Amino acid sequence: MSLLGKHLCKYYFYSLLFGVSFFVQASEPIKVTIVADDSYPPYSYLENEEIKGIYVDIIKAAAKRIAKYYQIEIITMPWKRGLVSLENSEHFAIIPPYKRKAKRPYIWPYSTALFLETVVAFCHKDVSLEDAINSKGSQQVIQVGMNAGFLILNKELKTAQAQGLIRIWENKNTSANIMKLIFRRIDCYINDRVSTLWQLTELQKQHAEVDFSNIQETYLVMEQTAHIGYVREGIAKYPYKADFIKKMDDALLEIQKIGISNNIINKYLSHH
Repeated sequence: MSLLGKHLCKYYFYSLLFGVSFFVQASEPIKVTIVADDSYPPYSYLENEEIKGIYVDIIKAAAKRIAKYYQIEIITMPWKRGLVSLENSEHFAIIPPYKRKAKRPYIWPYSTALFLETVVAFCHKDVSLEDAINSKGSQQVIQVGMNAGFLILNKELKTAQAQGLIRIWENKNTSANIMKLIFRRIDCYINDRVSTLWQLTELQKQHAEVDFSNIQETYLVMEQTAHIGYVREGIAKYPYKADFIKKMDDALLEIQKIGISNNIINKYLSHH
């Protein structure tokens, strides 16, 4: 039997062994914790100690439909720390990873898609990331910022990085990266378009004296769907895993079908 087959057999064995007995005995909703990125507006973020965001509200809407079975708590932490907590099987799930099976083997499976994100590069107007990728023009190394723990480089950018044409700097969050971009600590910043524009708008409100006019979107990196990512291991610790995933996916698909997800998305994006 293949290694994958053995893992699947182990998964279903423990699901049956622990899951059946668990649900026979359970009389109260099971408490489930989902970790959310604490600084990824408008998708998930903290504002005045309150957890907000498109994905947070979508999960809350889905949670109402399975409240008979599960009581869902969403907590926040820095993205990289949240990933480590899943790698160590300390938490059950995290939002909102892209599917990265090889790079994050400790996450499996993924929920149905929450939203399609578009990853782009914002650069100074005198910088051409595309020329650097194609080895055209100046060979000066382009300094590129990214959020810590994000895996959002496409094949061309990875090649350019390996060739020394671009240098990647990981910074804490979107706001930190944008401020470094504005003050020319980095030449470009790569992230989801919506999140970057959201944070740019917020910073413009807070710093009216700062000149944002030299920053522009210059390069499409990729489009990726965001998901709830579940811890691969820890079946004995989370005997309800298979049942929860099925019920949560059904609830997510239902609220997408009847337009609740779109209403949530529009509520956030209409303000920017």
